[in-house]
Amino acid sequence: TKVLLKVTTLQAILNVALDLVLIPTSVLGIPLMGLKSEGAALGSLISFTVGFLYVRYISYKHFKMIVSKSLIKHILVGSLIFIMIYAVNTYIYPINRVYDIAILFFVFGAVYIGLLVAIREITRSEITEIISKIFRTK
Repeated sequence: TKVLLKVTTLQAILNVALDLVLIPTSVLGIPLMGLKSEGAALGSLISFTVGFLYVRYISYKHFKMIVSKSLIKHILVGSLIFIMIYAVNTYIYPINRVYDIAILFFVFGAVYIGLLVAIREITRSEITEIISKIFRTK
């Protein structure tokens, strides 16, 4: 519980500090980043990432838990998907509508699963099992 309190406190303080720098265009005449809602999202992403890394460090320090190769594969594939979505939004088709997000969710969800199959992180039989549980088929 103490670790959880430390992590949440660290994340909250870091998030507020980053929001103060990333969201407004200037404070008291000092120019800042001025990223508005994107700055808020970026601040949250950074603070949660720091919290995750801190928990991983504590887990290793106290329990000698190492990072599994599987976790690294998922992080790399997720990062690749992020880069692909960013490239689509920036260079090909701007994502402006709700249905754009829904379409991209399904398209890049399929790409994500395809990449995991390609690197042998999940098998086709596991995908079939998941689909059968979702649609209750036997």
